[in-house]
Amino acid sequence: MSAIEGFVPKEVIQTFRAFLEFYYLVRRNVLDEDDLVEIQDALNRFHAARSVFQKLGVRDGFSLPRQHAMKHYATHIRNFGAPNGLCSSITESAHIPFVKRPWRRSSRNEPMEEMLLINERTDKLSAARTDFIQRGMLVDERRKANYGPVIGVSNETENGPVDGPTSNGVTVLAQTVSKHVPPVSCFSETEWVVDKVYPSLYSLGVAILQEDLNILVRKYLYYHQYPSSTTQPHHLSPHECPAAGSRISHVRTYNSATSLFYAPSNQCGPGGMFHEVMRAVSHWGMGEIPGPRYDCAYVAKHGTPVTGMCNLRVACIRSFFSFEYESETHCCALVHWYRLWHDEPDHDNGMYIVQPDIIGGCRNMAVISVDSIIRAAHLLPIFDETRLDHSLNYTHSLDIFKAFYVNHFIDPHAYELVV
Repeated sequence: MSAIEGFVPKEVIQTFRAFLEFYYLVRRNVLDEDDLVEIQDALNRFHAARSVFQKLGVRDGFSLPRQHAMKHYATHIRNFGAPNGLCSSITESAHIPFVKRPWRRSSRNEPMEEMLLINERTDKLSAARTDFIQRGMLVDERRKANYGPVIGVSNETENGPVDGPTSNGVTVLAQTVSKHVPPVSCFSETEWVVDKVYPSLYSLGVAILQEDLNILVRKYLYYHQYPSSTTQPHHLSPHECPAAGSRISHVRTYNSATSLFYAPSNQCGPGGMFHEVMRAVSHWGMGEIPGPRYDCAYVAKHGTPVTGMCNLRVACIRSFFSFEYESETHCCALVHWYRLWHDEPDHDNGMYIVQPDIIGGCRNMAVISVDSIIRAAHLLPIFDETRLDHSLNYTHSLDIFKAFYVNHFIDPHAYELVV
């Protein structure tokens, strides 16, 4: 929506917003009367806003079966319960394996009896396969393909369901220590520092171009020791913070962290669990355009994840690292904070606006525990009338734009988390 904002009437944006809100509301795992009121409100706003397509001559009417079916969702939810992502085209998709394919395999001469026999044998083969898997006679390749990795295990899957019981959300660093560190200015573009363990925080700070990393870690240790402190980080004097120096050892960097969270409205595992990989690397070669990748994340403002944007902060992750301090291992992230532009979301598209947090002309950086990271956040740049150079691409977006929409429409869990 941010890409077409300003090029189309605002009613078009409002139509998309109302439809998305309706969609994510009816996908919720549990629905109560208040949710049904919100569903009806979103539906009313959708019907009111979509009339702009008639005014613009795009459509003459809206005799669309699936849009008409939206009117009946509230009634059917009261009668039958939450659909929880049930596809409205499930009968059409079931028509393929149970009707089309058996018909093609039949003699096509009064094929009903043959089709029924084919379906019966297919069900028996499926039941036999399930029994063989339970006995350990076969490996369930489909489960290996559809379910994400166990938390913390390196895997190419960026996100997906997790096979396992319901549990509390957690974020952990990758099991593999980073072998490549961003090149510092004294090295050429092809020379990389290969080092798994750093002798000090200062050497790591130089490598990642954050020379005050030692002070940021000391502030982190202060809040770790005094979690109820109300002193703002930029008002906290280094003299009030715990001494670090030789007490810190085994400094390691990581390219990624994996968050595991309960997301029953997503395409989750049997226990409702979902995993997501967040990366902070100076060179990511898996995208369409190789370049740096520093993912953004939702961070719990008060330590405990609570829904609602007022209880969350948005940050760009610049580095994952760990260290030992007085025989305790700390898993941390170096982040650049974003601040809310306004306490209320945008009137048209319903998304909150954030801006890079700048203090004294410098980015507001902090070291936080990975335990406070809930999941990845998706930011959409806010475009103005300035023409963009053709050489720019998505790897530069976090650096060149001054404000961003927090896209909570990226998936059902993000919507429930922010709203």
